[in-house]
Amino acid sequence: MRAVASNYAPPMESNQACDFLTGYDQDRLCQQAVRFETDALLFGEDRAELLGEAARFWHRAGQSRHALRLCTEAIAEGDGTGVGAARLRRMEILADQGRIPEFDQDVRALRGSELTESAACSAARLLESLGRAGEALEFYDRACTRPLAELAHFWPLDLARHVGILDALTGRSRLRAETGLPVDALDAKVAAFVSGPASFPTPSCRLPERNAPCGCGAPRRYKNCCGKRAIAADEHRRFARR
Repeated sequence: MRAVASNYAPPMESNQACDFLTGYDQDRLCQQAVRFETDALLFGEDRAELLGEAARFWHRAGQSRHALRLCTEAIAEGDGTGVGAARLRRMEILADQGRIPEFDQDVRALRGSELTESAACSAARLLESLGRAGEALEFYDRACTRPLAELAHFWPLDLARHVGILDALTGRSRLRAETGLPVDALDAKVAAFVSGPASFPTPSCRLPERNAPCGCGAPRRYKNCCGKRAIAADEHRRFARR
């Protein structure tokens, strides 16, 4: 059961600009921040993650000094994806405040932090927004670790399984193109996925034989790779006509 928000709130900082989340007024931002802080006291195993979320809302409510303190507390937890997320929150605040030397220290530390795919993608977008393409691409690659590892085992439409990191997949491909890097295998599959069904063979195209090597380059037969679904669908249609 989630904790009930307390009446606690740190003093408002003067002359601090507020960056509201869509649909959130300042009172609601503060209420959400307090709720996350309270939960951090109750659910110790998720303390770093909850403090990081509280910091996000305090920062959006214009209380960046308190948000930075919470990030520091969360990072002191030592390890886990919550610590990496809290470091990312601190980077966002430092970037907003133009504190680039401290921001750079956190970028270096983030490389050694445990990150979820979503957090790695957020780090990449933040770095890209600051014009730091090389570092952004590093974190896009990190966010795409799973599809890169599975590259030989799926065809373009299977990227739908990774819809949760589609921003990272498309961001990686876009930034590689903008920086003049050659198209790699993942770029090609992302492009085929984004362009839609028109980029795939129509029924009039000649498909490989069932036992022929798969055209995607994987060391598997067509029937066990890209042709698996097409062959299964064809067999289903033939069975239905009986």
